[in-house]
Amino acid sequence: MFAPDVLKILQKKIQQEKELNEFTFNGIGFANFIFNTVDKYEMNPQAKYFSFSSEIKTWLWLFSKIRFKKSKKIQKDFLLVPSDDQDFRMMQLFEPIIKELDLSQTEMGPINDSFRSLLPSDFLQCVFVAISNTNKIIRAFRVLFNGRGFSVSQKTILVSQFYANLLVSFAMLRYIKLLHPKVVLVGLDRHRYPALLVSLANSQHIGTATLVHGSIFYPSQFVPLIAKDCLCWGSIQAGFFESTGVDMSRIRIVGNPRFTFYKKTDLPVPDIKRKHGIDDQKKIILHASQNLKDNTDMVMIQSLLKGIKKINTEWQLVIRLHPSQNRKPFIDLVKDVPSVFLLEKETSVQDSLLLADAAVIFNSTFSIDAIFAGVPVVLLNPSGEIFGLAKDLIENADTKVFRNGDEFCDFLETIDFTRKQANEVFDLEGQEAFAKQYCRFAGKESAIEIKKYLEESAMKEDPLQLFKLAS
Repeated sequence: MFAPDVLKILQKKIQQEKELNEFTFNGIGFANFIFNTVDKYEMNPQAKYFSFSSEIKTWLWLFSKIRFKKSKKIQKDFLLVPSDDQDFRMMQLFEPIIKELDLSQTEMGPINDSFRSLLPSDFLQCVFVAISNTNKIIRAFRVLFNGRGFSVSQKTILVSQFYANLLVSFAMLRYIKLLHPKVVLVGLDRHRYPALLVSLANSQHIGTATLVHGSIFYPSQFVPLIAKDCLCWGSIQAGFFESTGVDMSRIRIVGNPRFTFYKKTDLPVPDIKRKHGIDDQKKIILHASQNLKDNTDMVMIQSLLKGIKKINTEWQLVIRLHPSQNRKPFIDLVKDVPSVFLLEKETSVQDSLLLADAAVIFNSTFSIDAIFAGVPVVLLNPSGEIFGLAKDLIENADTKVFRNGDEFCDFLETIDFTRKQANEVFDLEGQEAFAKQYCRFAGKESAIEIKKYLEESAMKEDPLQLFKLAS
């Protein structure tokens, strides 16, 4: 999946985090407080992922949550927490799982629920730990900064984030003790707040597991694991974790409940075409963007626009932006281009695929959605660097890859596109076989597999759970 040099860099990072996590505060390793920002700065040292104003807002928001409040202790078997309150895809991921579980024994909520009611005592504990561990904190930051070219502003932001997360950790610990779940399941254990929640649960000897958020784009998205177990999609993802040295007893293949196996011919085409002015008689190329941190999305769409302008009017380009993407630059880009349409933000994955005759992507799990819907996939790769899911699609499904929109659109003109020919030209059967290998279970089947895992884990924590489930 990844070149040896990439895995070598990853192994170095794993060792660095291991060394930093020897410094613990409130039961959490030092690296788990700040690795998210460190990763981002190291991938692109010039980028401004966080600013002083954003950190000041974080502190003001935290102080606004400090209040006197009494909480009752409640017992739950399972605590399910999406990675990001604003990411509707993560909520979609959890909905099928919730349907399979006993709601009376399950707590489901945004990550902010865990520290929505900070108490003054949390702040006092944070101050006490910070003062009493001053020398240890200084040593930890010296190890972190050694050999890294962080600017003064980046160092200041990292220090600020450490103390903000330390404060949050006391509220989270109180939250975990109130619920005292047997298992905590998060959408991704390497996001800022889930990392803290999972670390605290580990320190309290509570079972923890993480789902896999999406295609493995950068190895450091998922490794090293913080949760005790990882619930991945299929054998290819499991192979990635094995290649990084993860103990395979920690890996469980459960598929992805967000995916569904269906054929687009089984469902009526929604009234999206009329709403967007899309010509019902022309074929549709669907492009799904990824909200990449660099300029790749814009470059790809500009390349596709250039190509679609050159070919005949048989084809239209429909663009589905990533839900978290700023839409204005793309609206301005396509507004005067005929045969190019930007779908509304609310358009679902399924509805957008019902329109498509072919899908063109860079390196997104949207390709798996497309293949399951019977839509052939091609890759557009202007950078020439092929890795992650795109590499798997090429090596395991013989997927066609084009360097730019001109090359792709020239290819479209050479084929008389019919459903039968599409299957032959794009080897849709080979893509379907790959998709089912990449994601072994989908929808309800996947939710049931996750339920089995949660119940088995709960039994490890509480042997009496076996009798509770039987009754």
